[in-house]
Amino acid sequence: FETDNPSVLGFIRQYKGDRLVVLANFSEHGCRIPANRLRIAGMGRFFEDVVTRKVLSTSDSIPIAGYQY
Repeated sequence: FETDNPSVLGFIRQYKGDRLVVLANFSEHGCRIPANRLRIAGMGRFFEDVVTRKVLSTSDSIPIAGYQY
C-alpha cells in the first residue's frame, strides 16, 4: 500500500482472518507514516506491533526509525 514516503515499503498479508502490516524504512532517517494510510488499507483503530508488543492507534501517525521494520 502507499505510504506517502518513497523510502518506506508497506504491504499487508492476510491469513485466516488475521492481518500483518509490514512497514520497512530503507532510509537512515526516521519518518512518520500517516495513520490514515493504514485505515485506508483496512486496518482497525488499534493494532499491535508484533516486534515491540506495543499497541498503536491509527488516529496518530506511525513513527519509524531509520532502517526500522
